[in-house]
Parts: sequence; structure tokens; C-alpha cells
Amino acid sequence: MAAMQCSMIRDLDDSREMWRIVVRVLRRWNSYHKNSPNQLYAICLLLVDQQGHKIQASIMNKSLFKQYEREPLEGHCYFIANLEVIPNRKDYKAANHQFKLLFNTTTYVKEENADIPLSVFDFFPIKDILTQTVDTHTMFLFDVIAFLISIDTLEEYYSGTDHKTKLRLMLGDGRGNIVQMVLYHDCASTFAAQDFTAIQTPTVLLAQLARIGFNEGGWPEVCSSFNATKI
Repeated sequence: MAAMQCSMIRDLDDSREMWRIVVRVLRRWNSYHKNSPNQLYAICLLLVDQQGHKIQASIMNKSLFKQYEREPLEGHCYFIANLEVIPNRKDYKAANHQFKLLFNTTTYVKEENADIPLSVFDFFPIKDILTQTVDTHTMFLFDVIAFLISIDTLEEYYSGTDHKTKLRLMLGDGRGNIVQMVLYHDCASTFAAQDFTAIQTPTVLLAQLARIGFNEGGWPEVCSSFNATKI
């Protein structure tokens, strides 16, 4: 019944309120304040509908953080009603959609059985990543699938007084196109903690919600994007 009354993601805009959707949570992550890394800024969700269209949603009202501490769960489907729709103007958007969704105090969420894809990817070919420039590069997050060529050792560094880590990888597409990938912070330490001695080659790496970055020489590279990226 809920699905019959719902809109598809491609139809969502800010022309009215009280939207209803049935979606799967493709990805869930926490966003923290830049100057207070332990202070939660928003709970972020990447949602997909049965047509494979995606949209980003956020829970930014501090009074709702406890309510949504455990749900919606990544991988599960939900009927969601009473969502606020606002323009999606932020850099490095998780979905290339004109709008994004906000949960508010009247938003209703219920787990739902729905025929929605478990995974939907927007792969960015390495050959196209290598054509990106500082002035014209893609400003939304994307997915990458490639052969893992090499892994450097975990690097430690300081950003101001904050102790941080990063890990450099080399990725290739098997056609001679090679790009560096840099994982930062938790993404770097989690990946580096894996036991790679048991992994057979060739190894394929799939990165969800990565972004374009540039090294000191201005060459494009693939970077993790805060807590959004999943390897």
C-alpha cells in the first residue's frame, strides 16, 4: 500500500512538502564538525529507489540524533514520509541529484519489504579520472572498480594539532591507465589493518563514494571522502 502512494526519487523537488518514498539505504555514515572532530554534525544517508535513482538524505537536527542512532540501517528498505526537500548545492554530493532530503521532527520511518536493488554503482573509469583538472573536476562522489597494483605503508601526519593517517594505493584498469588513490584517517587505518598476505592476485578493489583530489604536482588522484567512502 505504501509503495502505491509513493513518489520516485527522480520526481522529488521543492515544489511541495509531505513527500513519501520507499527506498533502500545504500550507504550510511556520520559527518563531524570540521573544528570539533568528535562532535556529530549530521547523519548522512544515500538512498536508492526501485528504478535505481539515488538521492542523499541528512539528519542534521541535534534533537533527532538519538532517535536515529540505530536506524535506518544500511542495506535495509524503508517507507519514509514527511521529508523536507532542499537544493543540493554542497560540494562533493553523494548523489548527482538537484535536491537532497532532510529528516525533521515529523518525518516517519518504517521498515518495508521492497524490490529495490541491493547495490547501485556509478563507476568513474580511470581513463576519465586522469583527464580531470583542478578547475573543471567532478564535484560529486563516485564509485571506482580497479585492479589493486600496490599498497604503501600507513603514513602518520599532523593537521594542526590533530594526529592523522593516510595510505597510498595504486590502481589500474588493465589497459595501461594507472591512478593513485589516497585513503585518509579511519578509512586508511581500517584498510591497512587487513591481512593482505592471504589475498591472491589479481585483486580487485571497489571503492564506494570516493572523490577527485590532486597531488602536489596537480595530477588527479582518487581520494576517500571523510567517512562516506567505503572500500
